[in-house]
Amino acid sequence: MIKITLKDGSVKELAAPQSIADFTKDLSMGLYRNACCALVDGKVADLCDLLDHDCAVEILTFEDEQGQRAFNHTASHILAQAVQHLFPGAKLAIGPAIEDGFYYDFDVPSPFTPEDLEKLEAEMAAIAKQDLPIERFSLPVEEAKKLMADQPYKLELIEEHAGKGEAIAFRRQGDFTDLCAGPHLMSTGPVKAVKLTSCTGAYWRGSEKNKMLSRIYGCAFPKRSMLEEHLARLEEARRTASARINEIQDQMRSCIQALDRIKTANAPATTTAATTRVAPVVPAAPAAPVAPAPKASSDDVADEISQNIEAIIGTTTDSAPKAAPKTEQPKEETKKEAEEKKFVSID
Repeated sequence: MIKITLKDGSVKELAAPQSIADFTKDLSMGLYRNACCALVDGKVADLCDLLDHDCAVEILTFEDEQGQRAFNHTASHILAQAVQHLFPGAKLAIGPAIEDGFYYDFDVPSPFTPEDLEKLEAEMAAIAKQDLPIERFSLPVEEAKKLMADQPYKLELIEEHAGKGEAIAFRRQGDFTDLCAGPHLMSTGPVKAVKLTSCTGAYWRGSEKNKMLSRIYGCAFPKRSMLEEHLARLEEARRTASARINEIQDQMRSCIQALDRIKTANAPATTTAATTRVAPVVPAAPAAPVAPAPKASSDDVADEISQNIEAIIGTTTDSAPKAAPKTEQPKEETKKEAEEKKFVSID
């Protein structure tokens, strides 16, 4: 008997090896419908993987971080499939899951427009509605190259992993096949709501020496209501960020005004030589001495500026969700962004 230890400590026994999907179905149909992937002895596994030895198993849903990543990874493949349908000449690069969504890089003749993104969203919805099964398979290196013969970026990744002596992993859904190790959902059906949020430029492998690709960002959810709530949070974050920027600008203006005051107050007095004669003036009785107005202290101004800076810092330390990026034409990444976006594994 194969003993499977669940998250709550209970143990289930299997008379024969069973897929994680079938095992989950026996546990609960509700859990099966929401399952995205699993943890087997602490390692992420596909639902199609077999349970053939004693192990600890935890079924992950969209509410779990790794489950959400598997969900978004599948959404990125649906996007790539939609791009191939609407832009047949597109070359595919990589499309990983990221925090709060996914992206996919494409080599296309011209940048994607906002109208293109709307059409792609509609095509993605059609693909998801078909509930296409997602099949995992592997090929030897040479066969993998033949399969990806018209995809130069995939060929580069295959060459990179060929030295490891391992078969190359693929995923197939309907008429679309991609180089990918997973994990993924069992089918495209659970991806009920998608929003493509922006399109930017991204160098292949994050290096300015390589070609600039078009990167489409997006987010996906198992329910339309979840997408609407997410977009509402992003819009609120955008308004909050705008208000904070205005506050910071006001504080900066106060700093500049304080500097102007100290500069004016401490400026040396200037006199102009008389060019005409004046009548002599009878001296008046000496007036009481008047103490000179104190010059503005640099320490006082420094204190005022410090207070303004503290106010600026105070307005920026509170955390807030990131605002949704606007759709824009591809632009070059900064060197720092490029470094952060290097991917060398098959995705």
